[in-house]
Amino acid sequence: MLTFGVEKARLSKLMSKLHRCLLGNLTTYAQRCNLAVPDVEDLTDASLLEGKELAPTSQVLCHWFDFEGQKSSLYYILGPLDVEAAKAAEQWPEDPAEPTPEEREQQAEFRAENGLVHFGKVEVDPLVLSKLYQDTRDLIDKMTASEALSPERNERDRKYYRETYHSLMERLGNAFKPAATTEEELAVDVDCLALVKPLIPELSIAGVERLAELLRKRSGCSWRDPMVNAILRKLHRVRYVK
Repeated sequence: MLTFGVEKARLSKLMSKLHRCLLGNLTTYAQRCNLAVPDVEDLTDASLLEGKELAPTSQVLCHWFDFEGQKSSLYYILGPLDVEAAKAAEQWPEDPAEPTPEEREQQAEFRAENGLVHFGKVEVDPLVLSKLYQDTRDLIDKMTASEALSPERNERDRKYYRETYHSLMERLGNAFKPAATTEEELAVDVDCLALVKPLIPELSIAGVERLAELLRKRSGCSWRDPMVNAILRKLHRVRYVK
């Protein structure tokens, strides 16, 4: 189970202390457990962060939590963007040969943003999340069944399945939209599907299963996926960047 921030540090210290206590006082534990659990040391010098990898490129790490009387909460950590993969998928324009000072500044900000590790939280009504997950599983079952049909029938079905897949991605994206509290915010709506569509992988059972893993409550996910990472990074900006 994932924990973050101060709570993670507290639990890590308790686990380390418990391990040392059992190792020194319980013979059977010492015989069966040969793990070396290091002490947790707080890092207070910002200069030591340079060169440290907080999360690898294209990493996606997330877990859903349910708290009584509240919405389901997705906590996530996103590693830096795989620039080459995103550039190819979205067909970024080439940088100007002789950029102006303003363009250099924009390029520097863009590179810095792509290298950041993002952490965030999304809240979704449990029933809405359950329906989204079930619809994703249903799509996987339909695609699997279509594999046994003729190539012509399967290709016709895939057109419908592709639209359904994109609809599922749009519903996930809409969960990242912050609640609108003013008329100005209501007037500015983000088309999440258009935002991430170039990054959505070509339709495949494996691709839809990856979405199901992301939505599944009973277990978190931790993998490296350039496209899913890029999609979630864009949705993260929808939620947190004004």
